[in-house]
Amino acid sequence: AWIDEPFEHSAAGDIEGVRAQAATAFDHFGLLQLRLRPTLFWVRGSSAVQVPYLNHPPWTHLLVQASWRALDRDEKALRLPMFLLLAAGAIGVFRLVRVTATPDAAWTATTVFATLPAIVHYGGVVDALFVTTALLPWVMVAWLGRRAASTRRTERSFWIAAFLIALVDWYGLLLAPILMTDVLLTH
Repeated sequence: AWIDEPFEHSAAGDIEGVRAQAATAFDHFGLLQLRLRPTLFWVRGSSAVQVPYLNHPPWTHLLVQASWRALDRDEKALRLPMFLLLAAGAIGVFRLVRVTATPDAAWTATTVFATLPAIVHYGGVVDALFVTTALLPWVMVAWLGRRAASTRRTERSFWIAAFLIALVDWYGLLLAPILMTDVLLTH
Protein backbone atom coordinates (compact mmCIF):
# COMPACT_ATOMS: atom_id res chain seq x y z
CA ALA A 1 0.00 0.00 0.00
CA TRP A 2 1.16 3.56 -0.67
CA ILE A 3 0.85 4.34 3.01
CA ASP A 4 3.80 2.05 3.77
CA GLU A 5 6.16 3.88 1.42
CA PRO A 6 8.81 6.26 2.77
CA PHE A 7 7.21 9.67 3.15
CA GLU A 8 9.27 11.30 0.44
CA HIS A 9 7.76 8.78 -2.04
CA SER A 10 4.29 8.77 -0.55
CA ALA A 11 1.24 9.54 -2.68
CA ALA A 12 0.04 11.53 0.31
CA GLY A 13 2.85 14.04 -0.04
CA ASP A 14 5.25 15.36 2.56
CA ILE A 15 2.74 16.51 5.19
CA GLU A 16 0.57 13.40 5.25
CA GLY A 17 3.56 11.16 4.63
CA VAL A 18 5.15 12.25 7.91
CA ARG A 19 1.92 11.41 9.75
CA ALA A 20 1.66 8.05 7.96
CA GLN A 21 5.31 7.27 8.72
CA ALA A 22 4.80 8.00 12.42
CA ALA A 23 1.55 6.04 12.52
CA THR A 24 3.25 3.07 10.83
CA ALA A 25 5.93 3.18 13.52
CA PHE A 26 3.22 3.15 16.21
CA ASP A 27 1.80 0.06 14.51
CA HIS A 28 5.20 -1.59 14.17
CA PHE A 29 6.69 -0.89 17.60
CA GLY A 30 3.61 -0.24 19.71
CA LEU A 31 2.49 2.88 21.51
CA LEU A 32 4.16 2.00 24.80
CA GLN A 33 7.56 1.15 23.35
CA LEU A 34 7.60 4.53 21.59
CA ARG A 35 6.20 6.20 24.73
CA LEU A 36 3.56 7.91 22.55
CA ARG A 37 6.32 9.80 20.73
CA PRO A 38 5.83 9.93 16.96
CA THR A 39 8.90 8.91 14.95
CA LEU A 40 10.16 10.82 11.96
CA PHE A 41 12.42 8.01 10.77
CA TRP A 42 12.80 4.34 11.67
CA VAL A 43 14.12 1.11 10.21
CA ARG A 44 11.93 -2.00 10.00
CA GLY A 45 13.15 -4.85 12.16
CA SER A 46 15.34 -2.63 14.34
CA SER A 47 14.36 -0.68 17.39
CA ALA A 48 17.86 0.78 17.56
CA VAL A 49 17.32 3.23 14.68
CA GLN A 50 14.50 5.58 15.57
CA VAL A 51 14.41 9.33 15.24
CA PRO A 52 11.60 10.69 17.40
CA TYR A 53 9.50 13.52 16.00
CA LEU A 54 9.39 15.73 19.05
CA ASN A 55 8.34 18.91 17.22
CA HIS A 56 4.63 18.15 17.63
CA PRO A 57 2.41 16.47 20.19
CA PRO A 58 1.15 13.02 19.08
CA TRP A 59 -2.64 13.37 18.68
CA THR A 60 -2.72 13.75 14.89
CA HIS A 61 -0.39 10.77 14.42
CA LEU A 62 -2.51 8.67 16.80
CA LEU A 63 -5.64 9.73 14.88
CA VAL A 64 -4.12 8.40 11.66
CA GLN A 65 -3.14 5.12 13.30
CA ALA A 66 -6.59 4.59 14.84
CA SER A 67 -8.27 5.49 11.56
CA TRP A 68 -6.40 3.03 9.43
CA ARG A 69 -6.80 0.30 12.03
CA ALA A 70 -10.54 0.83 11.66
CA LEU A 71 -10.64 1.51 7.89
CA ASP A 72 -7.66 -0.43 6.54
CA ARG A 73 -4.44 1.12 5.28
CA ASP A 74 -5.92 3.17 2.50
CA GLU A 75 -6.16 6.83 1.55
CA LYS A 76 -9.73 6.96 2.87
CA ALA A 77 -8.29 6.17 6.30
CA LEU A 78 -6.53 9.54 6.11
CA ARG A 79 -9.33 11.52 4.47
CA LEU A 80 -12.36 10.44 6.52
CA PRO A 81 -11.14 11.75 9.91
CA MET A 82 -10.28 15.09 8.31
CA PHE A 83 -13.74 15.32 6.72
CA LEU A 84 -15.34 14.52 10.09
CA LEU A 85 -13.18 17.16 11.74
CA LEU A 86 -14.22 19.66 9.05
CA ALA A 87 -17.86 18.94 9.89
CA ALA A 88 -17.14 19.18 13.63
CA GLY A 89 -15.27 22.46 13.07
CA ALA A 90 -18.19 23.91 11.13
CA ILE A 91 -20.61 22.90 13.90
CA GLY A 92 -18.20 24.41 16.44
CA VAL A 93 -18.09 27.70 14.51
CA PHE A 94 -21.89 27.74 14.41
CA ARG A 95 -22.14 27.16 18.18
CA LEU A 96 -19.43 29.70 18.96
CA VAL A 97 -21.00 32.48 16.89
CA ARG A 98 -24.51 31.59 18.09
CA VAL A 99 -23.33 31.99 21.69
CA THR A 100 -21.67 35.34 21.00
CA ALA A 101 -23.96 36.81 18.31
CA THR A 102 -27.18 35.93 16.46
CA PRO A 103 -28.36 32.76 14.68
CA ASP A 104 -28.11 34.56 11.31
CA ALA A 105 -24.52 35.51 12.04
CA ALA A 106 -23.86 31.89 13.05
CA TRP A 107 -25.15 30.59 9.72
CA THR A 108 -23.10 33.18 7.84
CA ALA A 109 -19.92 32.40 9.78
CA THR A 110 -20.41 28.65 9.31
CA THR A 111 -20.92 29.08 5.57
CA VAL A 112 -17.82 31.26 5.28
CA PHE A 113 -15.77 28.79 7.37
CA ALA A 114 -16.85 25.76 5.35
CA THR A 115 -16.24 27.43 1.98
CA LEU A 116 -12.94 29.20 2.63
CA PRO A 117 -10.45 28.16 -0.03
CA ALA A 118 -7.95 27.05 2.60
CA ILE A 119 -10.54 24.83 4.31
CA VAL A 120 -11.81 23.41 1.01
CA HIS A 121 -8.31 22.80 -0.37
CA TYR A 122 -6.54 21.64 2.79
CA GLY A 123 -9.55 20.16 4.56
CA GLY A 124 -8.63 16.67 3.45
CA VAL A 125 -4.95 17.00 4.33
CA VAL A 126 -3.90 15.24 7.50
CA ASP A 127 -2.16 18.08 9.26
CA ALA A 128 -2.06 19.23 12.85
CA LEU A 129 -2.91 22.81 11.86
CA PHE A 130 -6.21 21.68 10.36
CA VAL A 131 -7.03 19.53 13.41
CA THR A 132 -6.31 22.57 15.60
CA THR A 133 -8.55 24.72 13.39
CA ALA A 134 -11.39 22.21 13.73
CA LEU A 135 -11.04 21.94 17.53
CA LEU A 136 -10.49 25.63 18.29
CA PRO A 137 -14.15 26.71 18.09
CA TRP A 138 -15.08 23.92 20.52
CA VAL A 139 -12.40 25.03 22.99
CA MET A 140 -13.71 28.58 22.79
CA VAL A 141 -17.32 27.42 23.26
CA ALA A 142 -16.24 25.40 26.31
CA TRP A 143 -14.23 28.33 27.69
CA LEU A 144 -17.11 30.79 27.21
CA GLY A 145 -19.51 28.28 28.77
CA ARG A 146 -17.22 27.88 31.77
CA ARG A 147 -16.91 31.66 32.16
CA ALA A 148 -20.70 32.13 31.94
CA ALA A 149 -21.58 29.45 34.50
CA SER A 150 -19.16 27.40 36.54
CA THR A 151 -20.94 24.07 36.76
CA ARG A 152 -19.46 20.62 36.91
CA ARG A 153 -20.46 20.07 33.26
CA THR A 154 -18.92 23.30 31.93
CA GLU A 155 -15.80 22.71 34.00
CA ARG A 156 -15.38 19.17 32.65
CA SER A 157 -16.13 20.26 29.05
CA PHE A 158 -13.52 22.99 29.21
CA TRP A 159 -10.74 20.81 30.66
CA ILE A 160 -11.36 18.00 28.15
CA ALA A 161 -11.38 20.43 25.20
CA ALA A 162 -8.25 22.25 26.42
CA PHE A 163 -6.41 18.97 26.98
CA LEU A 164 -7.32 17.67 23.50
CA ILE A 165 -6.22 20.82 21.69
CA ALA A 166 -2.97 20.86 23.67
CA LEU A 167 -2.20 17.35 22.36
CA VAL A 168 -2.61 18.37 18.71
CA ASP A 169 -0.01 21.00 17.94
CA TRP A 170 1.89 23.97 19.32
CA TYR A 171 -0.93 26.40 18.58
CA GLY A 172 -3.18 24.49 20.95
CA LEU A 173 -0.35 23.77 23.35
CA LEU A 174 0.28 27.51 23.64
CA LEU A 175 -3.40 28.50 23.82
CA ALA A 176 -4.54 25.91 26.36
CA PRO A 177 -2.39 27.16 29.30
CA ILE A 178 -3.58 30.73 28.73
CA LEU A 179 -7.23 29.67 28.90
CA MET A 180 -6.51 27.30 31.78
CA THR A 181 -4.85 30.10 33.74
CA ASP A 182 -7.89 32.30 33.13
CA VAL A 183 -10.19 29.54 34.37
CA LEU A 184 -8.07 28.95 37.49
CA LEU A 185 -7.77 32.65 38.30
CA THR A 186 -11.49 33.34 37.85
CA HIS A 187 -12.59 30.23 39.77
